[in-house]
Parts: sequence; C-alpha cells; structure tokens
Amino acid sequence: MAPAPLSQNLTAINTAINGITLQANVDTWTPTLNAWQYAFSYITSNWPNSDQYADSHKYIVFMTDGVPTVNRDGCNSGTSTAGNTCSVACIVQSEYDFFVQTIAGAGVPNGIQTFFMGVPGSDEAQGAPYDPRAMLSELAYAGGTAPAGSTAASCAAATAAAANYCHIDLTTAANFGTALQNAVQYTVGNSITKSCVFNVPTPPSNQYYVDLPHTTVTYTSGTNSQTLSPASSSNCTDGDFYTDDPNVATKLTLCPTMCTQLNADADAQVTVTFECSKIG
Repeated sequence: MAPAPLSQNLTAINTAINGITLQANVDTWTPTLNAWQYAFSYITSNWPNSDQYADSHKYIVFMTDGVPTVNRDGCNSGTSTAGNTCSVACIVQSEYDFFVQTIAGAGVPNGIQTFFMGVPGSDEAQGAPYDPRAMLSELAYAGGTAPAGSTAASCAAATAAAANYCHIDLTTAANFGTALQNAVQYTVGNSITKSCVFNVPTPPSNQYYVDLPHTTVTYTSGTNSQTLSPASSSNCTDGDFYTDDPNVATKLTLCPTMCTQLNADADAQVTVTFECSKIG
C-alpha cells in the first residue's frame, strides 16, 4: 500500500498483516538485502510522483528479528551451502559485506538514509561467524544513521558489553513496547532533519494561479500554533519565510532561524496552505 499518515492507513495495515498466510518454503527465511532493495526501489521509482515531495528527506526504517538467510542472488543460505559455516542458517561474511557496501553505495548518495532496528532475535548468531548486532551496527553507519561522532571502525568494533552499537538495539529492553515506542520517536523526532523547503504546487488549470499573498504557513508544536509571517526577501530581516519569486514562485523556504527552531523541536511541524484564485 502507498505511504500515508498512520491515522489513514492503520486499519489497512492491520488487515494486511492479519491476512498474511505463511508458506512452508518461505516462512523461516530472512531476505534482508532483498527487503531493503525493495524499499529502496519503491522510494526511488514508484513513490511519490507528485513534485511536492521532490525536496523532501527520505528514509527507510528497517526492523529485523534475525540473521539474514538469503544471498544476493535470492537463493536460501544454510548448512548445505558450500563454504557456509552457519550451524542453522545464515549468510556468510562476504554476503554481509556486500549488503553493507550496497547500502553505502546506493542509499545515502541517493538521499535515502536507513535506520536499522534489531528486535529480540537479531542478537542470535545461529552459528554465524560474526556478531549479528555488530553487522547491524555496520549497516546503520552505511545507512547514514549512526550516532554523531561514529566511524566505520567504531561501529564495526561495537560490542554488547560496551553497549555501543550504532543501530537501534532493542534486544535487551526490559519493556519491549516502551523501547519500541522510544525508538520510533527517536527516528522521527530527534534524528530526521525536517525539510524547510516547500514546492509551490502547479495550479489545477491555466484558469487559476497560486495566490501567494494568501498563502498560510502555520507552525505547530504540541497544542500551540502560530501563523508565520512572510519576509520581504531572503535576508529574512522581517519575517519567517520567503519565496524564490514574489510573483511566480516555485519554492517557499523557511528562514534560517525558523528552520533551526523547527528541527530543534521534536514535536514541531509546519503546514503550508496554498490558495488558488481564478485568473481575471
């Protein structure tokens, strides 16, 4: 289903999950790389077509409960695979390295960051020759969402004892529900940089124009809401936002001070309402 606010999609999501029927030949496999590639392809190729999202930040939130068990070619991996030292089922180190390189080479360069969450089960090695949480830690660095100050080396060397993994590790949480809620809040509130640039939409026909003087920009935080004022220029000496052209604008941009305030407030959001008027 297409991305939409949770308030609109929750029922559809629950219905889809409840309607899943696991097949005997796939219900125990974990195609981690293939799942990420599907999400990446969806964001870059299928969604969204509207130009209003062209400058929006894009993210993948990837949650897993186990070691990857499907190779890059889509074939299942396990004890029967030549060269595989896993005692149950897992991909070998070279396959995991390929996954990390794929994320680093395709995700961030295309403006897509990936948050990795490891839920209970993701800490079980299944006989793998590597620490599965250290691998998720490496993926988080490759995905551009490791904590500030992290390096590829520090994420790769992270351990359970030091509790310094670079991904969101929920495997030891005393209350999984609370930990998951905090993790989701972390991804959407504290780490995602909110866009301060909004595309001015195209009028529905050549009989209308976007009436910029009647554009409303609203800043909301919690229960508090305020209407922002337009600045006379990009110098922002007398307002909160400006447009690239006072008459035929294509972009509306928040002034630096307002943009900083928006990203410092995890609960804040900005709503831009454009009004169209008939020509003549």
